[in-house]
Amino acid sequence: MNIAQWIYKFFEDIDKYIAKAKDVESIDISDGLPSACTSFSRNWESKLKINGTAEKICVKCIKLYDSLDYINKTLPTDTNYKKDCEFLNVWLNLKLYNNVINETDCVSMFYDELEAHCAGDCLGSLSDFQMYNIKNDDLDKMKILYNLHYKRSEIRDLIDTASNKDAKLLLEPSTLCFNEYRIAASKCNNKDSKFCKLLENFKNEYEKLYPVVETKSPEFLKNFKRLSGDENNKIISTAVTGSIVGLIPLVGILYKYTPMGQLLKPNKGKVMDGQIYNGKDMRNISLMDQENEPSTFQQGTYNIKYQSA
Repeated sequence: MNIAQWIYKFFEDIDKYIAKAKDVESIDISDGLPSACTSFSRNWESKLKINGTAEKICVKCIKLYDSLDYINKTLPTDTNYKKDCEFLNVWLNLKLYNNVINETDCVSMFYDELEAHCAGDCLGSLSDFQMYNIKNDDLDKMKILYNLHYKRSEIRDLIDTASNKDAKLLLEPSTLCFNEYRIAASKCNNKDSKFCKLLENFKNEYEKLYPVVETKSPEFLKNFKRLSGDENNKIISTAVTGSIVGLIPLVGILYKYTPMGQLLKPNKGKVMDGQIYNGKDMRNISLMDQENEPSTFQQGTYNIKYQSA
């Protein structure tokens, strides 16, 4: 299998894979461990930096494997099979990232030993696919993309289900998306790279949330952050609309009670300075005046925090 060709392939179906990962994260392992995880974790617990994670990763890895639609049901040459394998590999890499004490204890070793403890009961053999350690540079990029889509999914669920009083819950995940997207976009000097194309895909998916949020209450709008560069569109739209609405009564007062009203009244058939001013001319003048006004929008500074996968 060509790793470079397939490593990002599962992002084509990222919403499906995020949904499966979220289901796995909600599992309560206190309900009972598979027997394979009991014996497996005794060996691997001492190899991981964070206590108690061997059992958790074991249980979730088995559950995730079982939830994947094609990993044990189709031929290794099938595109969907390859996507499932790559997603499982990326997921396991992210779980073990910076958690393994000895770097020689790699992802393939973890999976192969777990498969051996399962003895065919909980994990099937991955035909024509070997788990592998993803290079840190690629894994860092995948972690960014994965976290962005994971939070986007949380935001979408909140928009669909949260009441007005819970709208404030949008602030944390949308702020994280804002910050991580801005950092990631600053690294995209080569717009044609796979990472930058996938980041643009995330942006397109995130922007689909904008019109949905706008149908909700003001509390949702207040707590939802648009991506860097998009928030000014909202500010400008609001400012222009507010200015026009505010000017309407002012023009009415000037027209009715001041000498300026005489200047605003149309002079039918009257030519001044050799020109006829119609509605179109006045509209053009108004637009030119607006274009000459200086912009005063400034972008604020944000403290940036990362969230692990």
